[in-house]
Amino acid sequence: MRQIFEDAVITYWQEAVSLLTIVGLAVVAGPILVIVAASGLSGSIAVLPLFLLLYLLTYAACVRASGLVLSNLGPDPETSWLYAVSRFPDLLRAFAPGGLLLLATAGSTIVVSDQGPALFAAGLVGLLGAVTFLVWSARHAYDQPLMLVNELDAETAVEAGADLTRDSFSWTLLFLGAIGLPLVVAGLLSWALASAITPTFGGAVFALAVALWLPLPAITLTSTCARLVEGAQTYSAEA
Repeated sequence: MRQIFEDAVITYWQEAVSLLTIVGLAVVAGPILVIVAASGLSGSIAVLPLFLLLYLLTYAACVRASGLVLSNLGPDPETSWLYAVSRFPDLLRAFAPGGLLLLATAGSTIVVSDQGPALFAAGLVGLLGAVTFLVWSARHAYDQPLMLVNELDAETAVEAGADLTRDSFSWTLLFLGAIGLPLVVAGLLSWALASAITPTFGGAVFALAVALWLPLPAITLTSTCARLVEGAQTYSAEA
């Protein structure tokens, strides 16, 4: 696990310009959407799907770019984004359960926050949603690499992803938890800024942090998926 992380960090550093270009839209638009959401309850509910779709596509582009790097090609931002957009229907079908979970969690947080202490509601509901989404993600960690790198359709990718994680669910859950540690730190910092300044400012900082974090799980999970697929193919050939 340590070697995987080290390789991912090195790749992020070496390809920083291209990867930051890929997440550039989310870096700019994410905090703006948070500010728009702060205008009121109706605005927040309307912005949520846009926010989620933006980050879904950004992550997909990062996964595609990671696949190009694994193939010893440059992570071209334009090519990565165009391919991610072209696979948007497949992305939606595969991500629908997790996306609905995130929407329900975020929507509940907003509604409860509107009726009471915002930070308490965000912490309680957000923590529950994060744990639930982590468990779901552990079963679907490799769906996007299989779609965007191995170019499988949504249904086949979901089935193949389930096969890859079936015998290593606990390891994958721990692996995703480790990948998310930088995001936990960013969340705590954002919480502190929200308390010290305004919830809107803290939310905007967190949206920025998530955008900058997206290449890390993309690189890590894409490279791990490639190793698992290669191992499965080798095992099948030997059998």
